[in-house]
Formats: sequence, structure tokens, C-alpha cells
Amino acid sequence: MPALDRAFDYWLPAELAAEVVVGTIVRVPLQGRRVRGWVTELDVVPETDRARLLPVRQVVSAGPPAELVALSEWAAWRWCGPRTAFLRAASPPNIITPGSAPELEVGVYPVPGPPLALPQLRHRVIRWPPATPRGELVQSLLDAQGSTIVVVPGPTEPELVAALERGGREVLVWRADQPAVDRSTAWSTARRGACIVVGGRLAVLAPVPDLRAIIVLDDADESLKEERVPAWHARELGAERARRIGARFDVCSPAPTIDVLEAVDALNALDAGSRNAYKAVAKPVEGTILTVIR
Repeated sequence: MPALDRAFDYWLPAELAAEVVVGTIVRVPLQGRRVRGWVTELDVVPETDRARLLPVRQVVSAGPPAELVALSEWAAWRWCGPRTAFLRAASPPNIITPGSAPELEVGVYPVPGPPLALPQLRHRVIRWPPATPRGELVQSLLDAQGSTIVVVPGPTEPELVAALERGGREVLVWRADQPAVDRSTAWSTARRGACIVVGGRLAVLAPVPDLRAIIVLDDADESLKEERVPAWHARELGAERARRIGARFDVCSPAPTIDVLEAVDALNALDAGSRNAYKAVAKPVEGTILTVIR
């Protein structure tokens, strides 16, 4: 079933309803088997007779928040690939107890001034010398209250993580090469918010509920692009996520790519009121009682 990328309609029994939200991973019957899938929509009108709908058999694990479920549809359209690839990347590798999200953490942290003059825009490209430490710069780009995602190519820079931790913030490292238990713990902790998530391209899909800023370092690095199909890029996916929720988007690189220069110019033009500056096309979701994608 891994090649199957379709949405199916199921009936959600009342005894399971309290544990299920959009993004929850469930187990459902499909052609004589029980398979896992993601809930993509709730409380909608079925396309078939309600009496023919099969019930959800089991609630397996917490999954990506509704915001990332919606983003996965755009990403599947943008890179012409299966939506499940993005849902899987945004999910914890191990089972996380399903149900309501954990209580949000709230905090206000001091943010130092930038080491250089920056334009007062929500989306910026910053040229930074490759041999100069960038901990001070990244610290100045953090949001004072909400969460910030810092996308770093290659191995996580310990000096950068240490610099961010000195500010008293909770720093979570989330990388694809970590053990599954470490990634699952970071994924679950990120749902509380008020944190900094540092990692490779997967970090752009961190389930933080209060995302206020995304920072991408060295956007030209090849490790920020998925090698397998769909070959998505963290820079572009991060820009779209920031656009959808109104977060800041900063790119720091010694040699910014033409792609990011055009993307940032378009985002700023959109903020200024240009209707044709940026077009994010999303296909409508087919609605039923409960839609699970497998």
C-alpha cells in the first residue's frame, strides 16, 4: 500500500472521537487489510451512503497539526509527488499518545539587537561572510515570544546551538539522522511551543503551534533538498509556510540563490498589497464524514 496516495471516507465511532483531530494517525480497513493513514478532514458530508462507510478501527498516534496537513496538499501539488511523503515527514517516527495537544508554554525572552542594520521587512535575505560566526545574528532574528525554526544544512552547528541556549530558550534539535526516539521526543516537545527548533530540512515541518519566524541558513546547500521524489526544498516549503501563517522568513547566506531572492521579493510585494506577487495554488480537499489519506 505505500504507493497508494488517495483519500478515503470512514465513519468515526463516538468512543474514538475524543482522540481524533485533523492529522491524527489512525488504522482503518482497506481491501481486507488494516492500514495506517492520516485524518485530513472531519465533520463533512460523505459522497456515498453513510450506511456503506466503514468505521475507523483504532487511533494509533498523534500526527501533524492541521496547519501542516493543509501545507502537505500544496507541497504535493508543487512538487508533483504523493501527499503522504510530506505527511510522513511531518509525523513522529515513534508512536505519540493521541488526543488533545499539550498545554502551550508562554514566555517573553529578550532579543539582542542585530550586528548590522537590517531592513524593517517581514522577509529578508541577509548576506553574511562564511568565516564569520553567525550565532549573534541568528539570536537577533529570533522571535521574542513565539517559536522559531532554524534550518541548518549538514551537521547541526554546536556553537550555534550553544549560543541560542545561552539566551535561556529551550532549543530542540530535530534531524533525520537522529535516533527515532530522540526525534519523537523533540517532535512531542515542540508541540508545547515557546521553543527554538534547529535542524536540517525536516525542521521546517516542526509541529510548533506558535511559529513566528523561520530562519534558513545557506539556502544553496544541497542537503536542504530532498534527494528522493518528491524533491522538495526546505527554503521553498519554509517560505510558503511562513506566508500562510504570517510568520517572518529570513535567509542568511554568503551567496544567496536567485530563487530565494525572487521568493523574498515576491513575499514582500504581497505584504505591500500586490495581488499578483505570489500565487500559492491549492487543490480543494474532497469532503466526507472523515477523510483518511493512505
